[in-house]
Amino acid sequence: MAEFDDEIGKMLRHLNVSGLAGNTIVVIYSDHGMEFFEHDTWGQGNSAVGDFSSRIPLLIRDPRKHVCGIVDQVVRSIDLAPTLLKLVGANPVTSMDEVSLASCFEQHQHCPQLDAFNETGIWVANIPGLPEKHLRYPDLLELMGVPDRASGTMSIKPEYTMCIMDAKDRMIRRGHWKLTYQPLINGHILQLFDVVADPMCKQNLIDQHADIAATLWQNLRLWIDRMPDTQPNP
Repeated sequence: MAEFDDEIGKMLRHLNVSGLAGNTIVVIYSDHGMEFFEHDTWGQGNSAVGDFSSRIPLLIRDPRKHVCGIVDQVVRSIDLAPTLLKLVGANPVTSMDEVSLASCFEQHQHCPQLDAFNETGIWVANIPGLPEKHLRYPDLLELMGVPDRASGTMSIKPEYTMCIMDAKDRMIRRGHWKLTYQPLINGHILQLFDVVADPMCKQNLIDQHADIAATLWQNLRLWIDRMPDTQPNP
């Protein structure tokens, strides 16, 4: 962390020396977090139950804007691109489903209230911590192929595409509520967490708040259904 902080300092000092600091939007961002066996698993994006992979830093500094402090509501990484387009005065891209977060610079209450989604990545091995009878697929050595030997480019073998998609854990965040979906050989597991009262996501509240879980599950299913040929297990 100290080394990362030092590198950011070097870049900011370079902007100052170059005379660009007053005309440059600076974004500090990460693609994912890390899991260290909080839910008996490890790695980068192997679990959607905890917030350890999906919770990432996002700092935006626009020298033309006043400091607005911390936005403590849920925002989405996919909204970064339209936010930057808005801040530089560029036209929005009509094919984007995302929204701009530029209004958050003015007043926090104007930040868009949106559902956030997350899914697990590709396992490099048979990871621990998954429920019994969780859908699985072969390890990385079996999954990978080299379709273009001239370039040496590696890719996932096409025959494994759908079993990877079907085996992903997924989650939806709305405010302080989080619903997680884990596919099984027959059926699935749903869990509901209050991430403010239970940031480690250890207490499943789905029986106490079945109505909230049902609403979130409906929206999560709609998101999953947008993926080609991918359907939640009934």
